[in-house]
Amino acid sequence: MTAVAIFWRLVLTVDGKPFGVAVGIHEDEIEETLDMLRRLRALRAMHRMQRNAEARGISDMAPEDVDEEVREARNSPRDLLDLLSNER
Repeated sequence: MTAVAIFWRLVLTVDGKPFGVAVGIHEDEIEETLDMLRRLRALRAMHRMQRNAEARGISDMAPEDVDEEVREARNSPRDLLDLLSNER
């Protein structure tokens, strides 16, 4: 494998906006690479949640308060679409 193949990458766009990235990988590393990408996506999601909590002033909630919020949300008759629209 050459140095060019190791660092090969391609940004995929739709209507001029980034949509995905293609990278060169070795055939023996497919599962490992997919696992790394899954972990990266989870980490990015966690960081977004932390920033969202900080922006809403709730990042320093006590675990007991978080548990109470979860209990209330689970018992709430709110529609899933309402819940999702409030998260944006």
